Amino acid sequence: MDSIPELSSDHNPVFLNFSLTSPIHQDNARAVTTCCSSGPACSDDQKANLLAITLKDNFTENERPNGDYPTDNTITTTLENFFSHPPPLPITPTDPDEVLNYIKTLSNNKAPGKDNITNKMVKHFPLKIILLLTFLINKILLLRHFPNNWKIAIVFPIKKPGKNSKSPSSYRPISLLSILSKITEHIILNRLHNFTDSINYINPNQYGFTRHLSTYHPLLRLTEKITSGFQRGRSTGAVFLDIQKAFDRVWVSGLIYKLIINNFPCTNSFN
Repeated sequence: MDSIPELSSDHNPVFLNFSLTSPIHQDNARAVTTCCSSGPACSDDQKANLLAITLKDNFTENERPNGDYPTDNTITTTLENFFSHPPPLPITPTDPDEVLNYIKTLSNNKAPGKDNITNKMVKHFPLKIILLLTFLINKILLLRHFPNNWKIAIVFPIKKPGKNSKSPSSYRPISLLSILSKITEHIILNRLHNFTDSINYINPNQYGFTRHLSTYHPLLRLTEKITSGFQRGRSTGAVFLDIQKAFDRVWVSGLIYKLIINNFPCTNSFN
């Protein structure tokens, strides 16, 4: 198995271009190739290549057993029809106030993305730049196209506690994206939150990645169930299921299909 010497803080960051249709690239130029297949990766380039290959594998959907899956044709057709004939109604545009309100919440200590635009710089943008940024975001919402350059991240590999430092799978990727990308994502997320909140779309038992909720809430609920059963002289059973790489390897086409058939978000919810 390929291995790498333990990384230290003076090693250079790795530039990765995450894409669902193209291979991961280093420095956004040279295609990654396998290095040191019979021994450890010693140079920065070899370490970057090995880590990039590992990350690409982590974010590749699981292969399904050979067989006939009738739902695949339905999903493919639904996605093709949706993207070739998108909803006619536009998404509610943003305004300078919404953009500025989010900018005010940014921390000055956050590292910049590949464009080297820091949060502190954004906080000092003159009004003219804020107006231009608002105009750009509204064009993104209107055209339903997110710039590819804003999907490029600087990736710092951070070793997981207690893991083998020489194994590339022992490193967690910390991605630094453009702050302009984050601002745009926040604007879109606001509209999604408005939709889910207005119709109570999210299951009340969903605690992860939900606003105002944390891991403490399911623990409290479990404790209440156990206490309630104990008081009535009953035993309480629980089943815990941990799916490895559930987020990293999510079936993207299947997820989009579910959103489409559930009318999420419905076109009039953005207006």
